[in-house]
Amino acid sequence: MWSRRRRASLQPFEINPMSDLALQPAESPRQCNCSRFLDLPLDEAAMNRWAEQYKLVRSGLKQVAQKRISRWLEHYRLYNCISCGQQWQASLMSGGLSDNFCLYKVPTIKVSEWLAEHYICPTAIVAFNKSIKTFLQQDFVQKLEECRDTGCVERAVTASVFCLRHQIESLIEAGSLAPRPKGRWFGPYSADMVSLSKYLE
Repeated sequence: MWSRRRRASLQPFEINPMSDLALQPAESPRQCNCSRFLDLPLDEAAMNRWAEQYKLVRSGLKQVAQKRISRWLEHYRLYNCISCGQQWQASLMSGGLSDNFCLYKVPTIKVSEWLAEHYICPTAIVAFNKSIKTFLQQDFVQKLEECRDTGCVERAVTASVFCLRHQIESLIEAGSLAPRPKGRWFGPYSADMVSLSKYLE
């Protein structure tokens, strides 16, 4: 559970991104607005709203690398701010949240290292958790039979030969649920945000 203080640290805007002030360009070509944008919160509505500002924010950035794994599913771009050098990553919104690219600030990284492993996409964290929560809205009852996953001693659940954890894992692997986010983790995001344990404890 996020604390109120933690939530505040994840707010992406110091100003309302839809206000007239947010739509104003930097005061001069040598100035930018990078410092005004904080980390993207794990909130679908905020992400969709921020994605609508993609072209506005990108106008002050220079693309330095691109990584296309799947044209319409996994497509990443690395940018440098022309003015301050702040690096940004852009990626397609994951899990059907939107068809837009979403931009977010990332730690400084060499292009060669980024091409080897891009940063985690925050929208993928939201898409994954949304998929798991939707699936778990069903009623699951344990059966007498044990889970068929090798070494597992948990009982299987109805409509499956697996326990609930391994049923979820099998559906992720089959592509029936959103995939786990892939890439390099960076603050304030961490792997525990996509752990199944928080749902199954």
